[in-house]
Amino acid sequence: MEGLRHRLLRWLLLPLVALTVGSLVVDYDVAVRPANDAYDEALANTALALSFHLQRENGQAVLKLTERAEAMLRADRVDRIAYAVFDATGRRVGGDSDLPYLGPTNGTRFDDITLAGQAMRIAALPHHLDDETLLIEVAETTHKRDELSRRVTAALAGPNLALILITLVVVGWGIEVGLKPLERLRRHIAARPAKDLTPLPHESVPEELQPLIEALNRQFALLAESLSSQERFLADAAHQLKTPLAALQSQLELAIGD
Repeated sequence: MEGLRHRLLRWLLLPLVALTVGSLVVDYDVAVRPANDAYDEALANTALALSFHLQRENGQAVLKLTERAEAMLRADRVDRIAYAVFDATGRRVGGDSDLPYLGPTNGTRFDDITLAGQAMRIAALPHHLDDETLLIEVAETTHKRDELSRRVTAALAGPNLALILITLVVVGWGIEVGLKPLERLRRHIAARPAKDLTPLPHESVPEELQPLIEALNRQFALLAESLSSQERFLADAAHQLKTPLAALQSQLELAIGD
C-alpha cells in the first residue's frame, strides 16, 4: 500500500512539475517568437527591396537585378537565400528556378516549405506593377532560427531543471517536517503498555490530528469501561460461587471423616 509521504509527494510535485513545464513552454515562446518575427520582417524587407528592380519591357514584367545587387541579396554566412518573382499567370519573371509558386495573396504571407531537402521559411509579397499584380518570394533556410531555438532551450532548461530539483528538495523536506507530529504519535502509541488505556495527550498535536486523538481516546474509554465491567462480573461470579463451594467442601470433608 502506498504511504502517505509518497501520496503527498505525488500530489504536490506533479502539479508543480506540470506548472514548471508550462512556464518553460511560455518562456520559450516569449523568447523565440520576437526573434522569428524579426527574421520574417527581414525576409519581407528583402522582398520589398526586390520590388524596386521590377520594370516593364515590351508589355511584360522583367527583373533588372545587377550581379552586385544579387550578391548583396544572397549575402548570408549561415543560411541560403533564394528568391523568385512571378507574374499574375504564375510565369516566373526571374530568380531561382526551384522556388515554387505559392499562388496569389492579398498581403504579405509567410510559410514553411522544404526545398532540396532543406527546411526554409518563405515570405511572399504582392507587388502592383501598372495594372498587374506580381508576386515576389524570398526564402531562406532555417539554420539561424534552429540555432536560436537550441540556445534558448539550453538557456531555459538549466534554470527550470534546477527549479524542479530545488522544489523536490523543499517539498520533500516540508513533508518530512509536516509528518513529524504523526510519527511522534505513532511512537507514543507503540511504546504504551498493552493495558494502558489512559487518554492520549493533546499537547503539541496539530489541529488536523485532534479528531483522531479524540476518536482514539473515546475508544480507549469504551474499552476501559468494558474491561472494568468484565472484572466486576468476574468478581461477583466468584463471590456467588464461593458459598456453595465452601459447603460442598465441608460435606466432602465430613464424608471422608466418616
